[in-house]
Amino acid sequence: MNSNSRTLRGLSYESMVNWARRCSASALAVASMLGWSASAQTAVYNVYTNNQSGNGAMERDETDDYCSLAEAIDSVNAGSPQWGCKDAFPGSGAIIQFWEGSGGSFSQNHFDITKLIIKKDVVLFGSGAYIDSEGSSGLVIRATASVEVHGLTLTHTGSEGGRLIYSSGKLAIFNSTLQNGDVSGLDDGKPSSGGALYNAASGVISYVGPDVIIRNNKAKRGGGIYNSTGVIEDLRAQVVGNTATQAGGGIYNQSTYAVGMAPKGRIRTNGAIIDGNSAASGGGVFNKGKFYMSGTEVTNNSASGTDSGERTPAGQSLDGAGGGIVSSPFFRPNEPSLELAAELNTGDNSIISSNEASGYGGGVYNAAQANLVGVAITDNRAESGAAIFSVPQGLYYYCQVGSVDESATINDNTLHAPGPDRYSILDGILVDDQNLSLRRCSFTNTTASGNTWNWAEPSDPYCSPEMVRSGSVCPQ
Repeated sequence: MNSNSRTLRGLSYESMVNWARRCSASALAVASMLGWSASAQTAVYNVYTNNQSGNGAMERDETDDYCSLAEAIDSVNAGSPQWGCKDAFPGSGAIIQFWEGSGGSFSQNHFDITKLIIKKDVVLFGSGAYIDSEGSSGLVIRATASVEVHGLTLTHTGSEGGRLIYSSGKLAIFNSTLQNGDVSGLDDGKPSSGGALYNAASGVISYVGPDVIIRNNKAKRGGGIYNSTGVIEDLRAQVVGNTATQAGGGIYNQSTYAVGMAPKGRIRTNGAIIDGNSAASGGGVFNKGKFYMSGTEVTNNSASGTDSGERTPAGQSLDGAGGGIVSSPFFRPNEPSLELAAELNTGDNSIISSNEASGYGGGVYNAAQANLVGVAITDNRAESGAAIFSVPQGLYYYCQVGSVDESATINDNTLHAPGPDRYSILDGILVDDQNLSLRRCSFTNTTASGNTWNWAEPSDPYCSPEMVRSGSVCPQ
C-alpha cells in the first residue's frame, strides 16, 4: 500500500514524516504545520531536557515551574492541564513536543521513566529525544487512545525485564528506534512476549514506517514484535538482530478462533526488512494467523536449538524449524474442528534469503496455507527442505509456488549434508490420507538453479516426489 494514500488528521503519513524531520522551533509551529489551531481543539504540551531529563521525567509536583513528561501525559489523560502544566492551545486533542533545553542535548539528557499509561489521543513529537525505560512496559497505550510516535528512541535500561510499548489501542510509529527490550526472563505468556512491542487483541497498529528500527530486543516469543491476535496493517520497519528463546525471533503473530467468528491475528508488511533475528523456531517470523509480505526481505535469520514449545496440530516438533519463516495453524488440543490454517502470502518481489535452520525449512516451514509468488527463495540452508518444507494440515491447506502473474525463483539453497530422503527445494510430510493432491505443492512459472543435488536419488534430486502435486513439475 502506498503511504501517500494513507491519511491521518488530513495529512498523509509521508508528509507527516517529512514534516517531523524539519520540525521548527515553537509549539505554535507544531500545531500550525499539522493544520491544528485553538479552534481545532488542540492542546500542545512542551517538555524540556534542562529540567526534566533523568528522574525528573516522572516527577509530579504542582509547586515547580515546569511540566514533566509524566505530568504532560496526565494532562492528556485528564483532557486539561494538570500539575501546573500549561498548554499552548487549550483543547481536547493533544501534542507532546520534546525540546532540548539550554545546555541539555538529547544525546546527553535522556528522559528516564518507569511506566507511563496513555488513555487519550496524543501525538508524541520526539524530535530526536531519548526515552530510557526502567519499567516492565515503558509506554502503555489503553484501548481508548490513538497514539502517534515520531522521532523517539526508546530503550529499556532497567535491571529487571521490560518491554518498550504495550498497546491495546491504536498506534502509528515514524522515524523512531525501539531497542534493548528484554522480557525473556519473565513468566510465560504475556509478560514474556514481545521484547520491543506487544500489540494486544484489541490493538490496531496502522503504520510502522521504513525509518523505524526495532533492534536488539529479546523475549520468549516475538523478540521484536508480538501480535496477540491484533492487527498490524502496514509494517515497513527494519526488524533486525532480535532474539526469541522459543519462537519468532523477529515477529510472532498469534491467532485465535471462536465458533462463528473469523480467525484473528493479521500482519501485512510492505517493504519491511526482517534481518539477523534468531529463535529456536521461526528465526525471522513465526506465524499462526495471517501474514502477508509485499516487497519484504526476510534475510540472515536462524532457527536452532530445542524447547521452542511449538508443535504442529499433528504433533511435529518445530524445534529448529523455519530459519526464515514458520507458518503453522492455531489449534486447540482435543478440538480438531478448530484447527484453522495459518496463511502465508508473498508478493511484489519479496526475498527469503540466507536463512538457516538446524532442522527443516531453511527458508520456509509451512504447515498450513502458503502462496509463495513474486518471491526469490535463495541461499537458505537446512537439514532438508532448504528452500521449503511443507506439512500441510488443519481444515484448510494449500501450497502454491509461483503463479501465472507472479513468478518465483529458487536458487542456491543447500543442505547441511546431502543424503537419502533429503531435498534442497522441497521436502515435507503428508500427515494423513485425506485430499492428498491438495496437500501437495504446485509449481507454476518457477525457475531454479544452483540448489544442492541429491546424489543418492538422481531421479528426484531436488524435490520429494510425494510432495509435488500431480501435473506439476519440480523446477530443475
